[in-house]
Amino acid sequence: EELRGYGLGDAQAQRRAQGLYTTVMLAERLGKKPDWVRHKIKTGRIPHPPGRHRNGKMWTEAEVEAVEKILAEPEPPEPVYRWGLPKKERYTSGDVCRALGIEWGRLRYLLGKGVLPDCQERRGRIRQWTEDEIEAVVAVQYQKRRQEGS
Repeated sequence: EELRGYGLGDAQAQRRAQGLYTTVMLAERLGKKPDWVRHKIKTGRIPHPPGRHRNGKMWTEAEVEAVEKILAEPEPPEPVYRWGLPKKERYTSGDVCRALGIEWGRLRYLLGKGVLPDCQERRGRIRQWTEDEIEAVVAVQYQKRRQEGS
């Protein structure tokens, strides 16, 4: 009853009195949006709520404190692979443009003229590049720049 004055509904007030937190309540406590919490759960930064209670999966007070400790640590940087790109299974044409330092229109022109080798796989209209294919494109672009410089 005391918690209802804080704008909490009956169910949320009861859960808070029991020391249980839903995703929305955890987001409120962390000062974030629920979608942010769900994303952190999906990426593995926050563990899934381990306990199943009567009204679904929820965190206990001790688990919420453990989550706060995890989030207090700095997030590890995304591992960077060659060409300043993160390690992926497949790369987009935007990633290739970043590796080459050119605009998308220029990449499309060079692919259309046959100056650069195209990738083998597409997902619909989107090119899916492998590391080897990017390596070949970077090597061709490097050779082209060396020839222009001499």
